[in-house]
Amino acid sequence: MTDITEDRHQCHTDPDDVEFARGWMRDMMTMNGVASDVQKDIVLAFTEIVTNVLPRVSGRPIEDKVEVQLNVGPAAVRLSVVDSSPPFAPGKEHDEDGEGGMGLLLLHLLGDEVSVGPGATGGSVTTVVKHRRDA
Repeated sequence: MTDITEDRHQCHTDPDDVEFARGWMRDMMTMNGVASDVQKDIVLAFTEIVTNVLPRVSGRPIEDKVEVQLNVGPAAVRLSVVDSSPPFAPGKEHDEDGEGGMGLLLLHLLGDEVSVGPGATGGSVTTVVKHRRDA
């Protein structure tokens, strides 16, 4: 494979649309011959990112969207999620249940490269790159 396939999808923050986006990502990666273990890691990274975006805005309307950008190349898969929530502040303390504050750690375990930065018009862009072992 020498071509790079890139596509974008607008995803509402409701559970049905998030599931649709997961299926869209799986279909795109399958069409491009991405191994199932890489697909699982990318889809789980997406789920983790979206799960962490939602709590940053209390009372967030269900019609809010994130933009999912998926780039499938011969050597790696790049997932970027662009949201309009307040900028992400890494390094916050864990919550009382011990479940919060683990998102970035999980992303680093799932991907080979992880970055979080400000979006062009506010919000954040979270990117996870997973190297293809099937290439």
